Amino acid sequence: MTTPSLPPANLASAFTAPAPPPPALRLPPRAKPEPVAVEETTLPVTTSREQKPKKNDAVRTTPRKPAAAAATKTMFSLPTSTHARMRQCRHSTGSTFAEQILTALEANAEHLEQLVHAHLPQIEQGPLFERLTKPRVTEPKSHITVYGLTTSHLDVIDRLVQDTQSPSRSALITAALEKWLAP
Repeated sequence: MTTPSLPPANLASAFTAPAPPPPALRLPPRAKPEPVAVEETTLPVTTSREQKPKKNDAVRTTPRKPAAAAATKTMFSLPTSTHARMRQCRHSTGSTFAEQILTALEANAEHLEQLVHAHLPQIEQGPLFERLTKPRVTEPKSHITVYGLTTSHLDVIDRLVQDTQSPSRSALITAALEKWLAP
């Protein structure tokens, strides 16, 4: 077996210090910028968002909706059977849940108080005690999200809740919808 021969080494370079790195380049210092004269001007101050010009205002063809008329997302708790009839009505007529609620409230405006109280527990006088009767049938509730009711719609609904002494918006709307959607 033969061992490979190594090339002759220059051992002197192994024991000497490495050459120093080349000197770093130095840049001349930067000159300070000359001050520039600024002319003072005053700009008109706007305090309202409507006064500021918008880039799309020139092409807008429809007026902006007032903030009070903005549509909201509102939750109601309705009996499952009422919700099913609302879905059926939506598929047959194309009306939204918000339209159905508003139409039902308007159609039954004169009788809302009687309709609401018909769905509430009644007080029965027994021989010794008064007792609350339970509603006829307690059915499961569906929680629905209604889009398209504005804050002014909700203000009117809240006023109707107070006027009819309804326990909630959902109770008022349930009474109106059950009468309006009755088969």
